Amino acid sequence: MKKKLYSVLIASIILSCNLYGQTIQQPFNWDEFNKKATYLSDLQFSPDGNHILYSTRNSDFDSNKWVIEHHLMNISSKEDSILQFDQKDVREIKWSPSGKYLSFLATDEDNSQIYVQEYSTGEVKAISNHDTNISRFYWSHDESKIAFISRDIPIEKEENEKFISAFEVGPQGYLSDHQYLPSHLYLLDVKTQNEERLTKGNWTINSGISWSLNDEKLVFTKKTDAYPSRWNDSEIMFYDLATKSLMPFSKNNKFEFDPEFTPKNNQLLYWYKSDKNPAGLTDLYIRNEDNTSVNLSSSLDRNIKSYDWLSSDEGILAYGQDGTTDGVWIISNEGKIRKASFSNSFVISSLSINKKGEIVLIGSTGNQPLELFYLKDHSSTPIQLTHNNDTFKKMKLGSVETIEWETDLNLTTDGVLTYPPNFTTSKKYPLVLLIHGGPTASSMESFNPVAQEMARNGWIVFQPNYRGSNNRGDSFQEAIMNDGGEGPGRDVMEGIEALKSRGYIDESRIAVSGWSYGGYMTSWLIGRYPDFWKVAVAGAAPIDFTDMTSLSSMNLTLRHAITKSPWVGDNYKDHYNMSPLKNLSKIKTPTLVMSKVEDQVVTITGSYKLYHALLANNIPTKFIAYPGGGHFPSDPINRKDVYDRWISWLKEYLN
Repeated sequence: MKKKLYSVLIASIILSCNLYGQTIQQPFNWDEFNKKATYLSDLQFSPDGNHILYSTRNSDFDSNKWVIEHHLMNISSKEDSILQFDQKDVREIKWSPSGKYLSFLATDEDNSQIYVQEYSTGEVKAISNHDTNISRFYWSHDESKIAFISRDIPIEKEENEKFISAFEVGPQGYLSDHQYLPSHLYLLDVKTQNEERLTKGNWTINSGISWSLNDEKLVFTKKTDAYPSRWNDSEIMFYDLATKSLMPFSKNNKFEFDPEFTPKNNQLLYWYKSDKNPAGLTDLYIRNEDNTSVNLSSSLDRNIKSYDWLSSDEGILAYGQDGTTDGVWIISNEGKIRKASFSNSFVISSLSINKKGEIVLIGSTGNQPLELFYLKDHSSTPIQLTHNNDTFKKMKLGSVETIEWETDLNLTTDGVLTYPPNFTTSKKYPLVLLIHGGPTASSMESFNPVAQEMARNGWIVFQPNYRGSNNRGDSFQEAIMNDGGEGPGRDVMEGIEALKSRGYIDESRIAVSGWSYGGYMTSWLIGRYPDFWKVAVAGAAPIDFTDMTSLSSMNLTLRHAITKSPWVGDNYKDHYNMSPLKNLSKIKTPTLVMSKVEDQVVTITGSYKLYHALLANNIPTKFIAYPGGGHFPSDPINRKDVYDRWISWLKEYLN
């Protein structure tokens, strides 16, 4: 009898503990996340493979600044220490090839200079004294030289012109108040600290620098001029240090990007758009010793975000969007591809491999904010190394899942759903669309604090991937070309229909929102389907495609949906038909408009057009503008303010 009573008592205690555990689980705290979340970046192994460098970024709401710390972790003991620097604005930290030095850029008076710290003693010294900012630098294999990139100095005006402020306009954003200056290549002798200029001209370097194994050549990509709008006009160049001469890699003068000498046999790995289609994927190639090139990624038909070299002769470990997670692939130098065992386990922001084949990565999942993970090799199970964001992982979060549906392209697409924490299929919920920008981007199953906050408010959040997204291969990505609104709009609407068939969507309360191309899609959808939406938020929306080709800093970057100029032949009609302008007078949806005043990527002119169309037709609206440049507020407080206003506007009409 006592034994039975004791068992009942134990069971009651366990039940009480379980109930207590459930009651103390805190809901997602939006304010706390913005103030305490840790973001990780800049991951790299030391040359001996025993340590890793990485950086963390946290917000300081008292000063409205980001606090950046640089970490050094012993990979065996997992001991993590914070590196201390006396210099200002330390960045671009990297080891020298042997690991003898830590090197970095820091601000000395007005310019960024190269510093080296002897790893064994901690002694730090500046080894450059350049006239302008050094933007990037690269060690030679023997550590005797450093190649660096720096922008040219403006030409000094003649005495009789010194008060003339006029400048010649090139293909730049209309808000630019200066001419763009090219960046060129310099060589720094580490011992003597003497520097030598290697290149000059009106063209500019628009990639990193890679040294050949014998330190006799440098390779990089050259762009026609310094204007950011000429993205397509990129070609690979070699610089021969013995002859001091430039040599083109091929006869192409477009669509070649980011070359790198292979670490074992001095072959060249590079990116190239062989079909010359600016809307599609860029493939990864390797140039063999017989000067033939192999397309390593064509059969993969996926967007490779980045890669690192495997320690064996296997080739590279590449990763990139594959559905709503990141695929990870082992690609040999001959183009043979197989998936790594941990493929599609994360959305990966950074990955590094050491000489032993050990892997560290920064990754996220739907309910897991960014953390650092370790794998013994590419067939091992990831082990979490950091726990910076465990507080948020343990909160009562909305579950995250992927939904798929068929498009009228006879191609499958997908999207990400985030449910309210106490979701049940027996209720109906408001639906909020959170549409990604780009359009060459994807909504992924990574931790999304905005979606979690929306779900906490009792809404189902839908992040659709429409044609033009880069997670489903070349055909799906290219399908947006010259069809920026109608086709992607149908993809989104078909996704909503697939959701409605599940029976838990309140069809009278559907909201649409997004920033950048997500703002464009929002504006397109509320004009094209005016009776469908309860409320909308359009941030930094490119309302008028002619603004993108005339006023934006991307004006000559004909890619994505825009692959031809509106000012040639009858092209204007096509641009107008792709622009939300066409349907602005039909909008009935209360819409919050937001933008940065000096946004060079998507000029604020489009937001003014949308706002005045809403005003003229007596549609409830507000227009919130944030001073300064950038495509989105960069400081902690105003970043949070965007989403505070966004969610508040949705609440007003959905709740």
